[in-house]
Amino acid sequence: MSSPDAAISIGYYRGPLERVLIGLAQAPLEGAVLRLDGESSELAEFVDARASRHPELAEANKLARGWTFGPVTFSEGDWHLPIEGDNVERVHAMMEHHADPEIAICLYVEDAHGELVAAPDVGDNEIWVSERPPQAALDAIRRALGTGLTPVETEPGT
Repeated sequence: MSSPDAAISIGYYRGPLERVLIGLAQAPLEGAVLRLDGESSELAEFVDARASRHPELAEANKLARGWTFGPVTFSEGDWHLPIEGDNVERVHAMMEHHADPEIAICLYVEDAHGELVAAPDVGDNEIWVSERPPQAALDAIRRALGTGLTPVETEPGT
């Protein structure tokens, strides 16, 4: 399933989150926002620090931090990380000591107009894009995913 913005499938990806992060790090998406749903405290601290210069992202991250009721913490959103500088590379480096779900099960990239990339169940599902990312970004993502990305056959007329 895709979002209304990211409605073009680039294929079915089965593989590690690490490859997706490499593709995003190499894609010219500066100025967009990476949304992650991981629960790693290292990720939370990093995102908080990097988003602090962006009030709208810092506010959105309050929802991701969630609220605690007894021994359980409830989260109401994703972490919002600006794609700038070495932010994506630093998240990628966290993969050395975190399992994929600790960083992201679902991953999205958005800009002011909506979603650019949608990867629900990032290691075992289709990856969707909008028409807006530059071709160089799509090429970088496809290169990084390599043989883990397979075309999705569509029925005639779709």
